[in-house]
Amino acid sequence: MKITFSIVIWNKDADSQNRYPIAIRICGGGKRTYYNTGIKIHKDDRGKWENAGMVYQQGTEEWQKDYNYLLGKVEGLKKEIEVRKLRSQNVTIQDAKLILNPSPRISGDFISFFGSQIKYIKATKSSGYYKHYLVEFREFKKFCGGKLPFAKVTAVLLEDYEIYLQTMPNGVKRKNTTLNTKTRRIRQIIEIAINRELIKKSQVLGYKVPVYKAPQRNYLTIEQIRELERMVYEGELDHSLTDKIVASFFLVECHSGIRFSDWNRFEIEKLLNGRNFKVRAQKNDSPVYLSLEIFTSLARIVDFIKENNYNFNITEQATNRILKYLPFKKEHKPTFPLTTHVGRHTFGTMLGEKGYSTAKIAEAMGISENVAKVYVHQTRKGFNDEASRLGGW
Repeated sequence: MKITFSIVIWNKDADSQNRYPIAIRICGGGKRTYYNTGIKIHKDDRGKWENAGMVYQQGTEEWQKDYNYLLGKVEGLKKEIEVRKLRSQNVTIQDAKLILNPSPRISGDFISFFGSQIKYIKATKSSGYYKHYLVEFREFKKFCGGKLPFAKVTAVLLEDYEIYLQTMPNGVKRKNTTLNTKTRRIRQIIEIAINRELIKKSQVLGYKVPVYKAPQRNYLTIEQIRELERMVYEGELDHSLTDKIVASFFLVECHSGIRFSDWNRFEIEKLLNGRNFKVRAQKNDSPVYLSLEIFTSLARIVDFIKENNYNFNITEQATNRILKYLPFKKEHKPTFPLTTHVGRHTFGTMLGEKGYSTAKIAEAMGISENVAKVYVHQTRKGFNDEASRLGGW
């Protein structure tokens, strides 16, 4: 769609002082819309706008400044549209208007302002989290009862909202990571309102930004892994081939840190290079190899899967359900539900406890070093004593 722009006067919208607003007219696709620039001109000067360029060249310094401002707006809009076309994004005249005016006219209500920001995010694709913002907007609107004047956005309100977020409608407590995300989004919208002088900073100055501790990463102890290996190797799971396959591949994850998506994406043979097990790194295409001569527990379960020709083609939901009900002995039963993520957490934690650097853990697991630090610092009382008693990894 070809979009054109022109600077015009709204002839029928004079104010009480007989001043006419100047607008940018946006045309495209047989339609047109207007963007109010906020600049006005007296009716006595209206004739001078027959040729805006000539008028401003001969006009006052103040008019020249206004004209340059309008030209800058139009040029900036043209460049933004060109960039979006290069990205194969279709731009409508409404999109163009939102680019000129990121914040549509506000009625003095924070909820309306919040909604306008979401519309801007959707129209301009300035964030990939539009749907998340929309969910947050609906939840905040429900909490406020539909309306909230800017003057009532206070530190006390934000603290009450934080308490409100801690429990979901069904009564279940929200995770700390979810609370971090939700409170961060509402703070971002408030920060925009403060920058546009819609809210005074003093209103929310007393609000202390919540710092929620990251949730503990659940992982298995060596004793629990040995119990799972016993179930697999000694035939305790022979009553269900599916359960045995799930437990076997879960052990591979515990010993190598591969993701669940790799369980059914690759056959075991494709992950082997001689006696080395290939781990897919997330950050680059270069694989990392774990020597099966060193990681003997991994070697044993890999050989077991090869000998029995096990292939994995089970959904993650079904896998988690099977892991949840594996028949651990009472003294070894995990205090948390097993999921496909627990195996990776176990591998990372074990490497950290054995003294591997954050760089090597990050390389082996395909994660950033900042995330790898969690595994290095996460300890369990008596782990080293248990390792020395039960043997090395």
